[in-house]
Amino acid sequence: MTKMKTMLGGACLLACMAAGGAIATAGDDVDPAPVPEAAAAAADPVTAVPDEQAEQIDQLDRPRNSDDAMPSEWREELTTGSESDEHWGANPALSRRTAPGTWILPGDGYVCVANATPGEGALGFGCATPEDVEKGLLAPSDVDANGNGVLTGVLPDGVNEVTLIDHDGASRTVAVERNTYRAAIDANLKEVRFTDAGGEVRILPMSWHK
Repeated sequence: MTKMKTMLGGACLLACMAAGGAIATAGDDVDPAPVPEAAAAAADPVTAVPDEQAEQIDQLDRPRNSDDAMPSEWREELTTGSESDEHWGANPALSRRTAPGTWILPGDGYVCVANATPGEGALGFGCATPEDVEKGLLAPSDVDANGNGVLTGVLPDGVNEVTLIDHDGASRTVAVERNTYRAAIDANLKEVRFTDAGGEVRILPMSWHK
C-alpha cells in the first residue's frame, strides 16, 4: 500500500506533513497565487510543458526519455489517488527524472517536484509558481520530529550550487545538477544561499519547529 506525503517549501502549496509531526519551512514572504488557490489546485493536467517553464528549466525543455517515467504506483497516486484533484495541473506523463527518486513535473502555472522517501513508501510533492522558482522557493523538506531529514530544491538554469548555512555559522556547498539539489539537513539549518544567472544573491531563510 502506498501513501502520499505532502511537503512544504517557501512557496510550495501543499502542507508539509513530515514524520513525527515536525515541519520545516523556507521563507515567509511569498507572493500570492495568481488565481485563487482552490481553483489553481484543481486545474486539469497540462498536456504539454508550458513555454515559460521550458525556458526557465532546461530539464523540462529537453526531450523526455524512458528514464523519466515515474513508477506506476506514483503516477496512479497523482492521477487517481484521493488527492488527485489538488495537484495544480501537474502531469506525471510529462515528468523529468532529475535525481534518484526525484522528478520535476510541469503544472498549470506551477512547477512541481515529487520525490520518493526511501524506506517509507511515501511520495513527497510540492509546487510553486515560476516566479517563486526563480527565488529558490520550490524547496520542500521532509524532516522527522527532531528536524533531521532531506531538503529537495528545484532551481532555474544558471545556478550551479547552493550554500547551506547553519545557525552556528557552519556552511557547506551542495551542487545543483539537472536543476535539482538534495541535501541532508537538521534543525540547525538557518538558510540556503545561491547566486542566480543574473548575479543576484538569493537567500532562503529556513526554520524548523514541532
